[in-house]
Amino acid sequence: MKNKKGILSLLTTKGTLKKQRGKPRIDIGIEFVLYAKIQQISSSRKLSEWKAWLQLTEHRHFDILMKSHFQKMQKFRNNTKWRYLIKDPQWKKNFYKNNIVRSRLIKRLKEIEFTYINNKTN
Repeated sequence: MKNKKGILSLLTTKGTLKKQRGKPRIDIGIEFVLYAKIQQISSSRKLSEWKAWLQLTEHRHFDILMKSHFQKMQKFRNNTKWRYLIKDPQWKKNFYKNNIVRSRLIKRLKEIEFTYINNKTN
């Protein structure tokens, strides 16, 4: 069996494209919102990113934020089991470790200075 390199590594022996294996990565939009929100909480309350993540997971609308992520997965598509899953401390730890710390956006987002506008009218 030959060791394929370059663009040929994307093809099967029949010449069709390989299907992506494993769990799909978190959507880049969700990743951006989560990381920006963690940065906002950590800077405004002077907390570490881990403690800011824990505070974000305790927010009452956190499930709405995570809904689109879980609806992409087939096992959670038409049920609400994931709402109980996001309250599990072990899930919080693993999600933070696998998706927030290893984020593809961290280097790019650290260069951006976020400004938060208060939409309340006086």
